[in-house]
Amino acid sequence: MTVLPAPTFTVAEETALDAVDEWMELDALPQHFEHPPRERELLGPGRTLAFEATDVDTAWFVDLTGDVIVWRRSHEPAAVGVRAPLTDLLLGIYRRTPLPRDGAEIRGDRDLLDLWLTHAAFG
Repeated sequence: MTVLPAPTFTVAEETALDAVDEWMELDALPQHFEHPPRERELLGPGRTLAFEATDVDTAWFVDLTGDVIVWRRSHEPAAVGVRAPLTDLLLGIYRRTPLPRDGAEIRGDRDLLDLWLTHAAFG
């Protein structure tokens, strides 16, 4: 039996940027803390995440230090940072592929990244 390689996923840059923005916006909705309340486990002092695309000049900063999740497009230092090509960030954030992938760099608190990825899942 011949095993074929998995097809390469490609997406237009603007679509990928919009998809990451949408994910961040949905994750930050206050309703996520109403049911189930365990989502509040994400919040705490020093809990910040940075996602930086290495192939376009774009980055996202996620702040979990307040009463709700706040995000913005910004290059800022964080407790954990992920640097990868935009498509790899998109696939990792949507949990279609694991982070890190080849070419991805994770700096800082990997446990915080894993916690966020677990809680930032829908469905």
